[in-house]
Amino acid sequence: MKTTLGLALALAVVLAVGACTSDPEAADAPAPSSVAPSETDAAPAVRDMMDFELHGPIEPGTYFIDADLDPSTPLRVVYEIPAEAWSQWIGAAKFGPDDRHVAISITTVVDLVTDGCRDHLAADPPVGPTVDDLATALSELAPFEVTSPPSDVTVDGYHGKHLELTVPEMAFDRCDAGDLRSWIAPMDTAKRGDAFSGYTGPGYREEFWILDVGGTRLMIAAERSPGSPPEDLSELRAILDSIRIELPLAAEPYSRLKGEVKLFAAPPWSWICCFGPWHLKQGDGPDTDLFVLADPRPVDTGCRKGPAPADAEALAQSIRSDPDLETTAPVAASVGGVGALSIDVVAAPGASVCDWWNAPLVVTLTGAGGQAWASVDLEGGNRMRLYLLDLPEGLSARILAIAIVAPEARFEDVVESAGPIVDSFEFHAG
Repeated sequence: MKTTLGLALALAVVLAVGACTSDPEAADAPAPSSVAPSETDAAPAVRDMMDFELHGPIEPGTYFIDADLDPSTPLRVVYEIPAEAWSQWIGAAKFGPDDRHVAISITTVVDLVTDGCRDHLAADPPVGPTVDDLATALSELAPFEVTSPPSDVTVDGYHGKHLELTVPEMAFDRCDAGDLRSWIAPMDTAKRGDAFSGYTGPGYREEFWILDVGGTRLMIAAERSPGSPPEDLSELRAILDSIRIELPLAAEPYSRLKGEVKLFAAPPWSWICCFGPWHLKQGDGPDTDLFVLADPRPVDTGCRKGPAPADAEALAQSIRSDPDLETTAPVAASVGGVGALSIDVVAAPGASVCDWWNAPLVVTLTGAGGQAWASVDLEGGNRMRLYLLDLPEGLSARILAIAIVAPEARFEDVVESAGPIVDSFEFHAG
């Protein structure tokens, strides 16, 4: 399941109120074809934040984090880094002078320290497993001040708690190790006494959303040093606005080409047939389909199969030259971590149709006598997102095509729903 979180509301309120105060933290913050590119045409591959060096620089783009650092569990959180100068973290961080920063932390908290200043060992007994347990324990953790007490929050169906803590006026040098510490994430458990310690001084604010996501306690924290620049706070707000929680239902594996190509699909997607193009369908509605073709051909005049393309790029060019189709320019994409090309396709006005399908064809498989045998057609009013990729060496096929077809009005939603399937592809040489 994928959902968009409106997490930045409380932060936006902080900024709006602060604009009326003296708080320095608060301030005003040529197309080659006739098909209009859809909103996700140029979307880059989603990158794993934990693949980057701790606190190392990261580029703007789309990232995900496995919140509990357990690859066997399905929960992950996806978000956008909107600008340069952000750094790797279990979320992301942007550092300024004297280690001042804004940051977002995304994790599953396993415990809290006993005392934020005087005792950094894990609480004994540990914090309980529920959302309420963690929210209550955070609100009672000394020496933090509760500037927004725990309150119920529902984020797109996920229930939880929201609260905010602020570091009071105090001398850090009187604390163990000269710093404050609080929550313990999975990555902190290897070292006794380790916990989040990013607090830069009095006035540091940390805002929490603690959610029950399918039985997993997810914590998202927005952190900011006093005096953070307005542009940094704006970028932090943009990251919060972009967050999507992905909790896929149990995905079924499907393999073809004697196990060389495998994909995983979860409801509402289901496997329809394996004869000709591999075919998955979304739910029971019409015209929401995903097709997979190994070594596809372009369609020539008379609905006959075209010549075998040399590679995915040549196939893309053949499709773009078909007068019955209108396409966007190819953009770089990824299928299961393998580089691919992505184009959107619609039927051209007045396009010729093939008798068997009563619609123009986009790609086909080899048929007897040169006829287009098992093909993917495109009816008027539908749009196709087509991924074309050169398969890794050692596989029995050279090129793979993945076609997602849906009516224009629902196209973006269907493409988004099919995203986990596209990401799930695996390729295994025999």
